[in-house]
Amino acid sequence: MNLIICLDNNGGYSFAGRRQSQDKIQAEKMLELVADNNLLVNEYTAKLFKELPQNVIVCADPISQAKENDYCFIENLSLQNIVANKIIIYRWNRAYPSDKKFPQELLNGKKLVSTCDFMGNSHEKITQEVYL
Repeated sequence: MNLIICLDNNGGYSFAGRRQSQDKIQAEKMLELVADNNLLVNEYTAKLFKELPQNVIVCADPISQAKENDYCFIENLSLQNIVANKIIIYRWNRAYPSDKKFPQELLNGKKLVSTCDFMGNSHEKITQEVYL
């Protein structure tokens, strides 16, 4: 399973069960990255897409249902006890209120293999980091 998550400057990803922010261009780049692989999301996250692409699968617990090459985009679910082959982090480069933080130990043993900045729709700079 491959994890995709958006983080603020403090490692937060959710506040009161909701996403901190959203960006149309980030969502487009995420779909390009996933390519023909499955992208598993929960119902809350599915609302980001006006029309669901064929490879986006909506389920209650994306993490437990993901197969080896699938991607899970997590916005408001717990990240406890997960094992990911690849972790893609989109950094908002801003601080938002948060009550769920990314567990840094998920990056233990992982290596940052690529990083790139791009201009988003609602954010001047979004940074994409890929860890293997």
